[in-house]
Amino acid sequence: MPPVPPLPVNYSNLGDVRFGRFFWVIALFLISSHGLVRAAQRVRLAWNASPSSGVTGYRVYYRQSSGGQSTSVNVGNVLTATISNLNDATTYLFWVTAYNNAGLESTGSNEVSYTTPSASTETYSLTVYNGTGDGTYPPGTEVTVRAWSAQPGDQFEIWEGDIAILDDFTSATTQALIPFQDVTITAKHLPTFGAGTGLRGEYYNDSPNGAYPLNTPFAGSPVLTRTDATVDFDWGSDSPASQVNSHFFSARWTGQVKAPVSGSYTFTVTGDDGVRLFINGTTVINGWRDQGATPYSYTTTLSAGTLYNIELHYYEHEGDAVCRFLWSYPGQSTQTIPSSQLYPSSGP
Repeated sequence: MPPVPPLPVNYSNLGDVRFGRFFWVIALFLISSHGLVRAAQRVRLAWNASPSSGVTGYRVYYRQSSGGQSTSVNVGNVLTATISNLNDATTYLFWVTAYNNAGLESTGSNEVSYTTPSASTETYSLTVYNGTGDGTYPPGTEVTVRAWSAQPGDQFEIWEGDIAILDDFTSATTQALIPFQDVTITAKHLPTFGAGTGLRGEYYNDSPNGAYPLNTPFAGSPVLTRTDATVDFDWGSDSPASQVNSHFFSARWTGQVKAPVSGSYTFTVTGDDGVRLFINGTTVINGWRDQGATPYSYTTTLSAGTLYNIELHYYEHEGDAVCRFLWSYPGQSTQTIPSSQLYPSSGP
């Protein structure tokens, strides 16, 4: 606002100090934080220096226009002051005095009135992928955001997206300051090199007198448990290992598969004989029957860096034995799923 015209005030003769008129202006400032702008109930005051000699400092007084006790702030020998923590939508009166080194104080200047704005009713959304802190908040709100715990084989690397709102975009737990717009951030995780080793394989010997298609697989204890780097087997009429029958056996592979990129994935399981595939506990392929080497496929969308629970079942009745687990995705033609993308379950 323009300067307030000076008003006459009483003079106080403090020895050789005469305190005269004060001129001042008042203005509302926006406070910058984290590179973002948010409203704050603060005013910045400025006034002309007293023409009297011996002035060693100034005090700013203010109170609500509706009355009540005034508050004073000793600002020292300066000509500006910022008054903070004012209430929303409230009218305040401000005035200033001068004092000398003896502590004697002048009468007050003319008063200046100022009404703080109402609190903002606007809200904006914070969207957090791979973490917590989602919600709708007024601008200027500070929100704690946390990246989800890294999955096996992964570690938190960095936040991506509208990272200007964050105190520290390299910390898995940090503060976000809500600006005057919707914002989105994503916690990025990186794989730990060498973490993928394959799937846990459990092999069972089955009775040649059992009913086929095998309706009671994995009975009793496995005769062999190992980590299979891949599932890409053509045993012919041989046995997977010396402990396992060459016919009448079943196998179960468990663990997790990690998507290297986001997009559409096609999983292909080839079985001679029966095969079943479960992803995150849901049956997605069911070829549980006696058959020659037969491929079955399932297509779904996966997100980069995410691990999905995998369980693959297989049984061999008679004849040749084949079980293969393959995939294709954007930029990659059909291939055996490599060990680097497979993580074995720990088992009981």
